[in-house]
Amino acid sequence: MITRSRVAGLVGVVADRMLGSVISESYQLAKLRSHLDYLRLLDKEPLLVYQMGKVGSTTIVSSLHAAADLNAKYSVYHVHWLSPERLRYEEDIHRSALARSQQPGSTPAAHFHPEYVWAGQHLSRRLRNERDTTKWTVITLLREPISRNISSFFQNLETLLSYDFRSKLETTSVDRVIDDLLALFAENYIVDGAIERSDANPMTWFDKELKNVFGVNVYATPFPSERGYATYETPRARVLLLRLEDLTRHNGEPVKEFLHSRDFKLVSANQGRDKDYSQLYEAFVKRLALPTSYVESIYRSRYSTHFYTPKERDRFRAKWDNLPREVTSPGI
Repeated sequence: MITRSRVAGLVGVVADRMLGSVISESYQLAKLRSHLDYLRLLDKEPLLVYQMGKVGSTTIVSSLHAAADLNAKYSVYHVHWLSPERLRYEEDIHRSALARSQQPGSTPAAHFHPEYVWAGQHLSRRLRNERDTTKWTVITLLREPISRNISSFFQNLETLLSYDFRSKLETTSVDRVIDDLLALFAENYIVDGAIERSDANPMTWFDKELKNVFGVNVYATPFPSERGYATYETPRARVLLLRLEDLTRHNGEPVKEFLHSRDFKLVSANQGRDKDYSQLYEAFVKRLALPTSYVESIYRSRYSTHFYTPKERDRFRAKWDNLPREVTSPGI
């Protein structure tokens, strides 16, 4: 029997050979290939790595792909959004970013096709199909929010905030570029509500996404901070929630147990030291002076008090109050 996924696979191979680098310049062709990739995966059970960005998810996804028994059973999807409203908004802002990148003087680095948005759109439609009775398997993650926000800021600099730091560094000093970045961060991450325009907000993501989509309220029961992970279950989903800070300590055992896997083990991926902006990132963090009101609002929030102990929150405060600071990898 020829399934949709097999047909899509054959078409996808042909498309890859014929289109080549053209796809990187065409939004619609890239979106078509994303659709074909989705169709290829329909024969297996879905496994969602569904989380806000910059919380260690790339390491989890790479590790899942490397586990033979999980590859045989699951199709792994890596998405940040599943709510239809946010997916529409995300595609709009990426279209706008692409339009800006095509203007004279733009850099190819600004071309970015949001695979996670398109995958999210396919999955969101499936989730809203009343005839689909799938009980979803979901892995989600969280991270200390200020470090996460800074890492995400650097990730979004070119594509969403339209700041080409590479070109700037060719014509001006590092200090001047850092001045620009400090102003951009304040405008887009510190001002109340600004983060929602171009990024996930750790303070609201679990309510707006995980709770609204799967009915999982992570705040309804205490989080075992000493363990660093928890599981939840609703009629629609089984969910494993991991803290980034505890990933290496557990060496993947919570995932292995959750998925009943023999082969799963953590595979390092997306390390910030390999990114060309790592030195700029470190210089930025060393000069960053966060308003006390901002730091306190973060660490007194429901998110921080639920997932981190008072001692952990005090340690985070000290990190941003003292110089020189320990610099966390931007690539996670």
